[in-house]
Amino acid sequence: MPCKKIVNQLVLAGIFVFGSVCPAEQHGFMDTDSLGFDANSILSKTGAERQAAIEKLAAENHLNLIRLAIYNSRQNHKDYVGTFYKQERVRGKLLPRQTIEFKFRKEPFSVFMDVVQGAGPADKILFVEGENRDRMVVHPTNPLVRWMKSVDRDPLDKEVFKTNLKPITKFGFANTLEIMSATYEKAQREGILNVKYTGPCEVNGMKGVGVEVEFSEDKKQPDHKTEIVIDFEHLVPIFVESKSLDGKLLYHYSYEDLKFNVGLEDKDFTPAKVGL
Repeated sequence: MPCKKIVNQLVLAGIFVFGSVCPAEQHGFMDTDSLGFDANSILSKTGAERQAAIEKLAAENHLNLIRLAIYNSRQNHKDYVGTFYKQERVRGKLLPRQTIEFKFRKEPFSVFMDVVQGAGPADKILFVEGENRDRMVVHPTNPLVRWMKSVDRDPLDKEVFKTNLKPITKFGFANTLEIMSATYEKAQREGILNVKYTGPCEVNGMKGVGVEVEFSEDKKQPDHKTEIVIDFEHLVPIFVESKSLDGKLLYHYSYEDLKFNVGLEDKDFTPAKVGL
């Protein structure tokens, strides 16, 4: 667990960044009655009182913490920007660690990524739902075609999955949290989920609360143990790292310099604006 460590300075050897071409965030827990607890009473708290309420929720029921985070993200996060650190094991191969400057908007679903370190086949990726025939605009890194300013790519092109676990249409904190929720709820019903509360943590200057989720030794579940940190202020997963049963790193995601509701507009997601 990354408690009181600066994650972007760690030498990391290798959840889901890039999923279905239906990017609109339709699912989630938008009604507080469906949560089974009073989310707004927690979200209305500030400072030490808020931190204590979130720690209590994490210690008692980590699934409720994830549900609260989904509700908060759906209700309160229109857009955000920051630095994203990513490393994934794809098709058995641990890929280089990447540093990505990104911006995200909820509606219409819009993502821009500038891979400033560790780029794979593309170092700039733009996707806007409903634009460009729902295709990505990317800048290739292949020396043979790097001279091209940009090319179009289908988010579900088979080439995408050679270097990514999920497509760009599943990027975003709420999407990541919903994948977690569905996976862990199923495992809990099957009786193969063990959760350990690991307490307050700090990741890249952001304070949060940590949990460690471990599946019973079921070889059908590749990500045997996952460490998660949810930050206190914005209730987003600022650190997610998973390992296999034999201890191999499967994926690592962490964030830095996050800013929410900065007022991103259509013009911020045009090819000309992002250099494509």
